Amino acid sequence: MPKLVWIVALFLAGSLHAAEEADLRLRIAKDEALHYDWGISSNYETKGKDGDKDVDLKTEKYLGTVATLKGLESARPGETPIDLTCEGLYIQEERKDADVHSKLKIEGNHILYTENDRTIVDSKNDVGLDKVNEYQKTLRALEKGVAHLTLGPSGKPVQGGNAKLLETIQGGRLNGIFPLLSGQVTALGTPWDERYEMTTLGDLELEKPAGVRTRMTFAKWEERGGVKLALIEFVAAWDSDKLAGQDKERGLKVQIEQLKGLGSGVCYFDPKTGRFTEGSLSFILKYKIEGLRREDQSKVSLDVDGKTAVSFKLKP
Repeated sequence: MPKLVWIVALFLAGSLHAAEEADLRLRIAKDEALHYDWGISSNYETKGKDGDKDVDLKTEKYLGTVATLKGLESARPGETPIDLTCEGLYIQEERKDADVHSKLKIEGNHILYTENDRTIVDSKNDVGLDKVNEYQKTLRALEKGVAHLTLGPSGKPVQGGNAKLLETIQGGRLNGIFPLLSGQVTALGTPWDERYEMTTLGDLELEKPAGVRTRMTFAKWEERGGVKLALIEFVAAWDSDKLAGQDKERGLKVQIEQLKGLGSGVCYFDPKTGRFTEGSLSFILKYKIEGLRREDQSKVSLDVDGKTAVSFKLKP
């Protein structure tokens, strides 16, 4: 009898161990299309000096879209080629400083832009047609653009194209399309680390990429809508190296210091189907920029303090 009890205990322990593992490999079959409601909201506060002018600017932005990932035929084992597209873009932006309070709203084909409650662009009423064309050109590039990506076993893009579309849907290349998976069968409680490179910071194009270190942990099982899902906890931290960048449109070249960036959140993954079902991530980013404007060599010294939230949910 003691021997039988021992055998049963070993069997139960083995079953429990198996139940605590999950296949966290991202899997999208050829011609399979996954549609996600995607939202990115951010607010930034910028203070300092631009030449002789005091700067106190507050910016709020929101971008909503339906992102579609369509599976393509794979040429190599372990790699998942996909087409990434977005449609139904909704963009809202509000900027406010001591002189100008501007609002931009883009919904479908309607573009509305105001400054101090004065309408500058209104596509429905043919106001500001020259600027309407500029906005519509950008929208067409985003909505009709296709980013061809190849995802490695961990879900990390190893090839890609259409930088404008990617930067829009990724929220500034924060951490790829989704938090990175381990690319293997992973035990409950197991963390894994990755590093991602960010080539832009706000409106600045960086001379060398900024590093973002991420850690994911398969924290627990959770049942949602009758489906057993793996809950993945996510944390991120930016490397605090000094950086250099430029804003070509504004003729500004700067040094970036005192960089502090942190992120956290959770997302849900269905191991049976190999896909994310939903998630929410939040980030804070603070930094100081010092530089000169090309046209008159005037000095710019600004402190930037920002917050960003990203959410996504798989559509039925």
